[in-house]
Amino acid sequence: MRHYLELKGLIFVVSIFSLWGFTCNKQGKEAILGGPCSYKTTNYPAKIINIEDVGNNQCDLALEINPYNAIKPDTISYYTQNSNIGYASMEEIKKHNLKIGDNIIYEVMEIEKGTCNPHMVSIKIEKFKQK
Repeated sequence: MRHYLELKGLIFVVSIFSLWGFTCNKQGKEAILGGPCSYKTTNYPAKIINIEDVGNNQCDLALEINPYNAIKPDTISYYTQNSNIGYASMEEIKKHNLKIGDNIIYEVMEIEKGTCNPHMVSIKIEKFKQK
């Protein structure tokens, strides 16, 4: 009886590992990430509602956005949205003559082809021009 239970347990463990290996292998074949990828890029206005000097000739911008025409706009921070880039430089702000109330570019990229990141967003320190 003991050998029968051990055999039954061994069969169970082997079947679990077989299923696990099959599903992992299947996912690996289907989920290959990378390009080439193409995106549809749309620019929206991001209204500057505050410019905060953080020192070292850098600033953070509080921005009001509403790319999807929600009832109430959203407020985001330049630094939080672009933490991989860092703060905006005061030189760029002055170069483009930006002030509170001006609109800069909130760029939304939606994937059209490929298996790259499906949705990317960036903020560009330049005046938004209505088309």
